[in-house]
Amino acid sequence: MLPPTLGLLSPGTHPRSADGCFIAIDRQGLVTVRGPSRRQVFEHVAPFLRRIARGRPPCAVTAVVITPPGYYGRPGGGRDGWTIMLNADLAFAPTGVGVEMPPC
Repeated sequence: MLPPTLGLLSPGTHPRSADGCFIAIDRQGLVTVRGPSRRQVFEHVAPFLRRIARGRPPCAVTAVVITPPGYYGRPGGGRDGWTIMLNADLAFAPTGVGVEMPPC
């Protein structure tokens, strides 16, 4: 879920990329990004986040990356916490890194 400081987003599905990634926003504002790999999802969501964060102060957003069964050596899949830094330029980091950014 994106913080209110980033503005309201219209519910719906944003255009799919050629590799099958897409961004969906539900009526409550929960943002879901799906794609064939973690790298492709991060590459797809970066321009979207840059666009909605344009003109806003630097901040960090928390995210959960859900890995389907069979990927990255995880037979049962998994969930990883990540921190996404906006306007600093933009970076994705495992939450355990200890990012020093103000929350959005």
